[in-house]
Amino acid sequence: AGWAIAIGAGEDHTCAVRVDGSVNCWGYNAYGQLGTGTTTNSDVPRKVLNLKDVSKVDGGEHFTCALQNSGGVSCWGRSQYGQLGNGGTSTVMAPSAVKNLSKAVDVSTGRYHACAVREDGTIWCWGYNGYGALGDGTTKVRNTPVKVNKIANAIAVVASNISTCALVKDGYIWCWGYGAHGRVGNGTSSTYYSPVRTLPVV
Repeated sequence: AGWAIAIGAGEDHTCAVRVDGSVNCWGYNAYGQLGTGTTTNSDVPRKVLNLKDVSKVDGGEHFTCALQNSGGVSCWGRSQYGQLGNGGTSTVMAPSAVKNLSKAVDVSTGRYHACAVREDGTIWCWGYNGYGALGDGTTKVRNTPVKVNKIANAIAVVASNISTCALVKDGYIWCWGYGAHGRVGNGTSSTYYSPVRTLPVV
């Protein structure tokens, strides 16, 4: 049997959840996104410090977030836009708990932002918001989670470069953020600062 149960990747690094709930990361590490307490690159998996009970891991450009079975989320790496969710904008080389977030059941990272689904079906996002990727109706950068507008009964979230989409229990998908090239799936290329429902599959 192998050693991993889940995997996630950032721009230049990859992380995996081990069978014991710890996390190992490898690749580029200039901003501490491997979570090893250093900025040394690694071409083999290295254990993330002080992290256990993890079920999912995902990486952004130079940061990483992990979902724990307890419902908490921890992030580490670069935080120039508050994408670690810990209330600051400083680089952190080991896991730091996302503030004001509990009972999370899913997490996803974009380039400079991250989002989590809570047990109650709400979605909370933090980090870069220049094109509305946080879905709170503004373009204000947030270094702690803010609630996404209009979304109820969410079961999964996927954050991409500077846009985000969510799946809700009724099978519909809602998206928000930068809309060029039809990213939000509603037949336009407009940018949306709050969620809009995608059109049905054709």
